[in-house]
Amino acid sequence: MTTTHTCGLLDRRLFLRRAAVAVGAAIMLDGLAAGDALADTVRAITPLSTARRTRTYAIPTADGVSVDAADGVAIARWKGKLYAFSIECPHKGADLQWREGEQQLYCPKHKARFSANGAHVSGRMTRDLDRFGLVRQGPNVVLALDARLSSTAAGWGGAVLTL
Repeated sequence: MTTTHTCGLLDRRLFLRRAAVAVGAAIMLDGLAAGDALADTVRAITPLSTARRTRTYAIPTADGVSVDAADGVAIARWKGKLYAFSIECPHKGADLQWREGEQQLYCPKHKARFSANGAHVSGRMTRDLDRFGLVRQGPNVVLALDARLSSTAAGWGGAVLTL
């Protein structure tokens, strides 16, 4: 039974149909916008040398993120600074992605975002990314894989090189 009110309101079936179309369109547009605006670009790198549990990498020449997937390391050059992180999200260990459009690291598992310096920006309550301590050797940087620093560790804030 269709009921039309004199005040101009839609019947229930028509209202639900239009609401479903609107919700579907919003979901589709949200997916398209996210896919278009957030290109996942990242440079793959390999260490120049691997001695025990240390890795030596060439310092990137431009801002962005470089990833050594085999060793689980991301190196971010950002605004004259260099950082090295574990590519695992500190919340549940999912691999992070670099979102070029946002200039942030992103965890697809729970939608957390991290700035290029590893600080937690938004998403599920978590902590900042684990950093590796860095030592500069000429045009290269050396880090120890066994020395991951959580944001609560005393050396986390100092685990950065100024270029």
